[in-house]
Amino acid sequence: MVARHRLGIALAWLASTSAHARPADAPSPDGEPVVEPQGPPDAAAEPPAHDSADATADPDAAVVPDAPLPALPPAAPEIRIGEQFRLGLGVAIGFPPSATVRYAVDPRRAVAVHLGPTMVTTGLHLRVQYEQRIADLRAWSFGQLSLTWQIGAVVALIFGQDTQGRPVRPGITTGIGVELAFGVAPAAVFAEIAPVVYPLDLVPSLRTAFLPAGLTVVVGGRWYLDVGRRAARPVADDALRRISR
Repeated sequence: MVARHRLGIALAWLASTSAHARPADAPSPDGEPVVEPQGPPDAAAEPPAHDSADATADPDAAVVPDAPLPALPPAAPEIRIGEQFRLGLGVAIGFPPSATVRYAVDPRRAVAVHLGPTMVTTGLHLRVQYEQRIADLRAWSFGQLSLTWQIGAVVALIFGQDTQGRPVRPGITTGIGVELAFGVAPAAVFAEIAPVVYPLDLVPSLRTAFLPAGLTVVVGGRWYLDVGRRAARPVADDALRRISR
């Protein structure tokens, strides 16, 4: 009995050792191959993925650079309308005709001098007046129309037999005008209408044959010289809106 018991233990030990020593692909006792479970593959061992576009691209093809962006248009220059420069020279035709010089004190104020022949007698007509822009009437892309007001002094110098005993006739004048100042050139055209009063002709003891009052009606133009500091004025916001229409 003891010998048989020992033989059974030995056979059981041999069976257990043979099961541990069998390879992974050895068949099982029932004839099916034994597949050992495998863990997930190492991520580091995987080959790097390639972009499909890179894989199909021709390595010998020339690299085409990106198309350059279209150049932006240059910024529009600031629209500046008015007296481009301080000193303007011009002429006026009408009653009376004259040569004129205008000096802009600032964008709204100026002093103008007119000199020309008198119309009713032989002599010279000198008019010095202060001018002020009081309103902007209309603006266009090429210029701006403004309403002006002026006041000044008039001196009529009479020559020859027509002096009536008084060769100098001082007077005062005030009136209104319009001016179209161009933004594309340092130039402007203007029109003025202003009554003139000669005070000495209203005094009975100093009265002459000349009328004590008169009227100035002229149309003219001026060209502003590149002399002195600029006196340009920008277009008002409402004027810019009208230009954009």
